[in-house]
Formats: sequence, C-alpha cells, structure tokens
Amino acid sequence: MATKFQYLHVNSSMRSKSGSNGEDAKLKINMSGHEIKDIKSVAVKQFTINNSSFNITSHKDTLKFAIVRKKSDGTIDYKRFTLNIPNDYYQSVDLIGTSNEGPTSIINALILAIDDRKVMSESSSFSLALTQDPNTFRVSIKATIGSGNTGNWWFVPVKSRNDTNDGLWLDFGFDSSHLTDERELSVSYLEENLTNPTPGFYEMYTSYSAGETTYTAANHSESGRTTHQIRTPAGR
Repeated sequence: MATKFQYLHVNSSMRSKSGSNGEDAKLKINMSGHEIKDIKSVAVKQFTINNSSFNITSHKDTLKFAIVRKKSDGTIDYKRFTLNIPNDYYQSVDLIGTSNEGPTSIINALILAIDDRKVMSESSSFSLALTQDPNTFRVSIKATIGSGNTGNWWFVPVKSRNDTNDGLWLDFGFDSSHLTDERELSVSYLEENLTNPTPGFYEMYTSYSAGETTYTAANHSESGRTTHQIRTPAGR
C-alpha cells in the first residue's frame, strides 16, 4: 500500500477546557468525516508559539528557603519559608526584577508580604531581596540581618521534596548541590553542616557595601540550564 500524507492545520484556540490552564493542550482533530486508521507515524512539520504559555505552573510554582541563626552559646534556631507564585507567564523583570524594579517584583513582593520575617524571638525582621542583572541574567540575593540581632545568620535555599531536576532555584542559576532537601532540614543537620561548612549556606550581614550581595549565581547551573529559561516559556 502506498504511503499517503495528510496535512492538518491545528488551531490551539480549539483546545478543550481541560487544556485552558496553560499547562495542557488537548485538541480534537476533525478530518471532514474521514476515518483515521493504520497510522504508522506522526510528525510535526511546523508550529509557532507565542508568549502566552505559562512558565510558572502548578508543577513549578513554589520557592522555599530557610533562615538560620546560631547564637553565641552555640544554640541553633531556624525557620522555613515558602513563597507560592501565582501561575502565569512572567518575564524576568516582573518575576525577579533588576536593581530598579526589584522591590516591586513578584517574588520580592511575596517576601515583603510575609507576616513574621523572624526566627524565634529575635528583636527585628530580616530582609531578603532577589535581583537579576539585565545583561548577564545572573540572579543575586541580598539577605540582611535585622537591626539589633546578634549571633551568626545564614540564608539557605531549600529544595522541595517534589522538585525534579528543574526546580526554580536551578532556573535561577543555583547548583543542585547547593540546595538543602526540606526532608533533611533539622537542628542536627544544621549543627553538622555549620560546623563543617557546606555549599548552600550563605552568611547574612547587617549591612553591605555598594554592589555587594549574599550570593550571586553563576550563569549556568550544573545541569547546563541558564537563567535565560525564566525569560521565555518552555518550547519557545
């Protein structure tokens, strides 16, 4: 039997309601009453996609971190925080922001909205801000100790237990070995790793010189991802 080619024009606006959340694209194909059978292979000849696809979805919409304090008597306290980012398409300037837009970016606004940015009973709240260099796309983090607080402090990016190999911290340029698994986060774990410093514990200070940060990500993570990924949706 001779091979027969049939070209279809598929319009994504015809997708089912179950695919309208920006994650799926389920479509029903109509070939004008002709039955589709004995198909040996299917290939996409050409497609276009615009920036309406979500790049923050239910599979990747949380950012977790911990703030750790070691008091002068050696006692360690910590508190874990979770940012829930609304599912949508974001450009990096909206999600992270540059030094100018940073305070009003989505992530920084969520941090500012945290009711209790404290660890146990310290006297004042810490501050935390993420920014992205518009030229290199490197993400920087500045975590500042609240005034009047004593002891040593660290910012710790935390990996969610359901993160695969493409969590948001990796998209932001963090190395996977610099993430603490939330299942391991405990006082005993911190005691061990703060005694023998491990990558992923970033010391916080009460003040910073101009341009100084707690951490500035490398352009590429271990897996080869770049922070460019947050600028365009998957498949672009």
